Amino acid sequence: MCDLYDRWGKPEKSQPCWHRATELMEKQVGVNSPDLETSLTNEANAFRQLGRKSEADQLVQRLARIQLTVSQVQ
Repeated sequence: MCDLYDRWGKPEKSQPCWHRATELMEKQVGVNSPDLETSLTNEANAFRQLGRKSEADQLVQRLARIQLTVSQVQ
């Protein structure tokens, strides 16, 4: 559903959808899992489209921390 909102150009609907998707995935894979990349990236994009740059930047920083952790483990 979130992807459809993105395709329809409805960031006001896709952002909360991606947020919920991330919350659900966190419960399954953990809060620092690289599997969260898609939902975090898409939520950040929705925030940018809504003009909420600081919130988008926070998600990008979180994603960078996750990616750094994964690269250090490998």
